[in-house]
Amino acid sequence: MESKSDLGVSIEGASRAGEIDSKGSAEAHAIDRKLLLRDATLQILLIVISYLVYDSTKNLLHHDGGVEAFKNADVIIRIERSLHIFHEISLQQWFLSHARAVVRASDWLYSAGFWAAVWVAAIGLYVTGKERYKFYRGIMLISFFFAILIFALYPLAPPRLVAGVGAIDTVSELGPKLYFSSGDLIGYNEYAAMPSMHFAWSLIIVVACFEFRSLWVKAAGIIFICAMSITIVITANHYILDIVAAVPVAIVSLAAGYRLKRIKSPTHR
Repeated sequence: MESKSDLGVSIEGASRAGEIDSKGSAEAHAIDRKLLLRDATLQILLIVISYLVYDSTKNLLHHDGGVEAFKNADVIIRIERSLHIFHEISLQQWFLSHARAVVRASDWLYSAGFWAAVWVAAIGLYVTGKERYKFYRGIMLISFFFAILIFALYPLAPPRLVAGVGAIDTVSELGPKLYFSSGDLIGYNEYAAMPSMHFAWSLIIVVACFEFRSLWVKAAGIIFICAMSITIVITANHYILDIVAAVPVAIVSLAAGYRLKRIKSPTHR
């Protein structure tokens, strides 16, 4: 039989082992939190750097990007008129007259809802799988690279800035004051209409939504891109051809992402 002294030693040993395990678990959790915080900081820093690079392309190839942007706008309007698809102004006027609440909602969706959707998608992908998150982050950055290149080569003024066509800047007139002018410290590129990255990224988000099993997530993605298609037109921030140009940017970026994924996979080696 085990003596009382031996039993006491066993209990004490088990207690100390439990304390060590508990301490080790706490240390592991602390390390995980530090790694998570560092990773999240790096992701945010990457986004900030990407945005600053995007904003710096305003006059990268054209010393006076505004002049070139308005010349290109005239060309786009003429092309749309020849194709009988220049309906941006008539659509905006109809919604302003018959469904003004939709315009106000669109102003919020364009200014705040879009970025909220991007962050929700990023967090959802990150929480459910870091590899999947990194995959779509890479696709977003590839599309960003293509967009920056096009913005630099082909600056384009949106309908709301073109005098004489009758477009109204509804985001400034009716929407939230969330965007800065190009003259501010951290602004946005006013002549980055083509391609519409609001639409390109929305399309990529829809593809990401179909990675999830939930029908609600998939439905939300489809509703989001349909709403965004209307939003970018009736707010006069983009031409219909900007949407058309965004589709190949998204498709090529997705194709490049899948290609890189196959190259990196162990079975490819």
